[in-house]
Amino acid sequence: ARLALITDAWESPLAARAEVLIRLPREAAGPIAPLAHQIAVTELLLVAVAARLEPAGRLADLDALTQAL
Repeated sequence: ARLALITDAWESPLAARAEVLIRLPREAAGPIAPLAHQIAVTELLLVAVAARLEPAGRLADLDALTQAL
C-alpha cells in the first residue's frame, strides 16, 4: 500500500510518512474553514484510482475496507 496525503499549508503529522504529499492552500484560518478545494482534489484522485482498478478488484478492495472498519 502507498500513502498519498492531501493536507493544508500547516501539514498533517503524517506528511513525513507519505509517499505522495499534496499541500493545498487554505484560504481561511480557524476551526471552520472552507474545504471545497480539498474535497474536490480528493474526489478527483479517488475517481482516477478507481478507473485504474478492475471491477472485481474494486469490489474486493471495498470489502476489505469495510471489514477493517
